[in-house]
Amino acid sequence: MDKNRSKMTAKEWRQTPEGRKEMQKRGEELKKNLMPELQKSIEFARRIIKDAGPKTMSAPPLKYHFFQTSPKFLEYHDGNFYTRNKLIDVRDPQCAYALVMKALLLKSDESGFLSYDRINKYLEHNGIIKIKNKEAQRKRIANALASLQREHKRQKNPFPLELSNGSPLIRTVPGKGLMIAR
Repeated sequence: MDKNRSKMTAKEWRQTPEGRKEMQKRGEELKKNLMPELQKSIEFARRIIKDAGPKTMSAPPLKYHFFQTSPKFLEYHDGNFYTRNKLIDVRDPQCAYALVMKALLLKSDESGFLSYDRINKYLEHNGIIKIKNKEAQRKRIANALASLQREHKRQKNPFPLELSNGSPLIRTVPGKGLMIAR
């Protein structure tokens, strides 16, 4: 009988009369061994519920966007940009407009604001040439946003330039920095 069993798969063996008896025997052993432990756990849970009384339990606030049910309009994770969970087509992830968008998504505060200085530091940290003149730094960031608008026409799945209600995704705060809609 062992020779026949060795030729069968586990599923085929369980469907034989011998296999069914063996599986039923194992199930009864498990039930006999696990029922006392299960009863203890149930009693413990009942005591905790009784001791807690009518108090309500509060959960900590959600910190991370992936716990929320609705996707964000624009996100960056796993080295890619996404809009409403659709991958955005970026030819070169190290180009200036992609780095500016990455900086806005990763480094901005809760309101979405990021100063020109912080954007420039992020660009320099990621390999863009260092510029000391503040006016030239702002011009570089403005050029990056202009190239984002040009690339928008060429890309198959482009960066969104506006929110679904028609307001711009990125606003300029004159003399201070950029603000991305959250």
